Amino acid sequence: AESYERMRIDLDGVFVFIGWLPNTGIIQFELDRDKDGYIITDEWCMSSKRGMFVAGDIRSKPLRQVITASADGAIAAVGIAKFLRGEIQ
Repeated sequence: AESYERMRIDLDGVFVFIGWLPNTGIIQFELDRDKDGYIITDEWCMSSKRGMFVAGDIRSKPLRQVITASADGAIAAVGIAKFLRGEIQ
């Protein structure tokens, strides 16, 4: 039952957590995924589909925070550049 009762809670901090499942519905082809549906990548964020890079909270990893999603973006950008230069396969 839902209650719309108001209450005040004194806190030092709050962590907002949105959802438990990866939102990968836009991806229309098969990629390797972990048991929870997150996409598995290499250290440069490249997925099992050569040339397809994945970053953020849809990627299989041990920690999901804004800072790790941002770091994934930077890693993927460098990975894409390396891929385009032929430095990684």
